[in-house]
Amino acid sequence: MELNHNCLYIMMGYNSPEVTEKAVTELKKYTSKKNILLIDNGSKNSLEPIAQKVGVLYFKHIKNLGFSEGYNTWLKKHLDGITQEYICLINNDVFVNAIMMTELPKRMKQWSINKKLAAIQPVLYLDSDLTKVENAGVRYYPTAMAFQNKDPNRTNDVLLNGACLYLKTLVVKELFAVYGYLLNPLFFFNAEDVELSLRIKSRGYTLLVDTNLKAQHAQSSTVGAKSEFGYKMSVRNLLWTALISRSTTELVVTFPFILLGQIVLALLAIKQNMTKSVFFSLLQTQKHIHDIKQYRYQFQNNRISN
Repeated sequence: MELNHNCLYIMMGYNSPEVTEKAVTELKKYTSKKNILLIDNGSKNSLEPIAQKVGVLYFKHIKNLGFSEGYNTWLKKHLDGITQEYICLINNDVFVNAIMMTELPKRMKQWSINKKLAAIQPVLYLDSDLTKVENAGVRYYPTAMAFQNKDPNRTNDVLLNGACLYLKTLVVKELFAVYGYLLNPLFFFNAEDVELSLRIKSRGYTLLVDTNLKAQHAQSSTVGAKSEFGYKMSVRNLLWTALISRSTTELVVTFPFILLGQIVLALLAIKQNMTKSVFFSLLQTQKHIHDIKQYRYQFQNNRISN
């Protein structure tokens, strides 16, 4: 059942061939080969046989570039050649379904009418029956802590989750023209979607959690916050997002909250026996302070809207 989707789906995978094959096979049911690209982010065992078997486009990075640069590197080379109106960044553990994909062309027409709307996500569910909400956007707080919004009826002012993110191609091209990237290159993994959402909003655009669309985020291939690596990256990147995206006044006002958040997160790391994570964010911030300042300057000086 191939539908008229004016969208390029870019699915990036790192190892996890079984879940990747399931996700890309499901996606291929509803759109054509030219609309699906599988990026192999340096997997030990190539994902190319899956791309050939399912019949989709394929590209491989020699090594794992991380989430941000895995997408950025390919887009930088090929963005000018993308003719679809939308680009969807989709995790290799997100499973679409017939109801969502049948509804999608109608929703895209509505999205296109709103010239200020730049990025959209469906409501993500943990289960295949789509009854247990995993994510209906992200709430980012003055403490530089972020939590998944579990209530699809309350999506005002939320930021977007990057597991299944629809972006207008013209906006992606604008972001590359202004910043030179889509996702912040400093962020190897985790929370890059929060910084991207804030940067899009700073350009005067709006975001949307489209509750008419539902997909499953199985998370079986995601290194989540329960792993020490995922935890460290999330805490560090959310702190850096505050340092980059907040004005000087906002940083002064929210500094006590940020400090409190770091203390809470350090205590949580100790409680979860992740002792190496306690000072990770601060040490990494000191190490990369020059880069953070550069990205902060770029963010602040290209604001269109507060």
